Amino acid sequence: MPLSDILVDIAMEIGKTNSDAEKLARIYQINKAAKELHTASDLEEALREEVFDYNVQSQQISLPPYIEKVRGMRFFDGRQSITLDDMRNRYNFNFTGENELWYLQWRKKETRPIGRDISNQSVLVVSIPLVEEAEFTITFTGKTDKSERVSETLTFAIGDTEKETISNFISLESVVKNKVTKYNVSFYDVEDNLLGEVLNSEYKSDYQIYQIADTDDFSSDDSTTGVEVWFKYKYQPFRYDNDCFLGTDKYDDAIVMKYLSRQARKKEDADLYESKCNQLMEQLFTHDQAGQRTKINFKPNAFLNLPYNNVGGFSRFRN
Repeated sequence: MPLSDILVDIAMEIGKTNSDAEKLARIYQINKAAKELHTASDLEEALREEVFDYNVQSQQISLPPYIEKVRGMRFFDGRQSITLDDMRNRYNFNFTGENELWYLQWRKKETRPIGRDISNQSVLVVSIPLVEEAEFTITFTGKTDKSERVSETLTFAIGDTEKETISNFISLESVVKNKVTKYNVSFYDVEDNLLGEVLNSEYKSDYQIYQIADTDDFSSDDSTTGVEVWFKYKYQPFRYDNDCFLGTDKYDDAIVMKYLSRQARKKEDADLYESKCNQLMEQLFTHDQAGQRTKINFKPNAFLNLPYNNVGGFSRFRN
């Protein structure tokens, strides 16, 4: 059921709201409850698979803002198993083998507002595909050749579709707009390279950067097309009456119970609602997993993980 039905269910328990402000406050708390459920578990509808191109020169991939957490990665063509390692291991000198060159291991380098580096000092060209129905602003904060940290805000009035910054940025620290918009906001360098986007449903731009190798001797054949990523989709909050949580109504009763547990004034009432929420979620998990076969202690072919094999077009050394 959509948000409007969740509001009705809550109203039946604790009463209706008397103003738009009270309704917005209730939706805010509903979002907190729904996000708590989204964060607590890897819900089936929140998990996606997608193939992304990687940059051979930098040995990195850039994951877009709609990705919340990575749950698995592998090379799409060769199907090689990839280990996601902690960033600290690269600088660890205390244990034998931890500070080795990485051939088929991953590490998350950073989260930043751009999907690719600014190759040259540049003004930014900002655009939307169609005219918005209301004015909005977008603020860029970053480094220039004259300032370590500077902010510049662009205002898109009704009718505007493109703007350009005055500042010549070397790097960006953050890109933030002041409201949810109808369209994604894209920004480019002067050479028309897409640097990133602020999604219409988001307030800021966040790209996750992963390094897939740590050696100049890593190479790939032309047949290698990209990296397959299994990830958790970022929580999208309720905003409109017809919005659904993860596109389904199966978690709505649990959201209502979670909301009521957060709003209860008595501890025993809060515990009762929380228990009911947990019971509903457990029933859903059991139902979803029924009939699924899970491999326990299943080990991949060790040969596929050798850094010097050439299965699927990857080689430790250049030819």
